[in-house]
Amino acid sequence: MDSTFNSILNQRFTSGLSNLVSPSTVEERNAFGSIVEE
Repeated sequence: MDSTFNSILNQRFTSGLSNLVSPSTVEERNAFGSIVEE
C-alpha cells in the first residue's frame, strides 16, 4: 500500500478515534463512520 495514503489514513483514524471519545459534533461522528464503512 502507498505509504502516503497509509499515513493519511492513520491521521484520519487517529482523529476519528478522538472524535469518538469526545465528539464535538454529530456530523464529525457520522463523517468518521462513513470513512470506516468505505
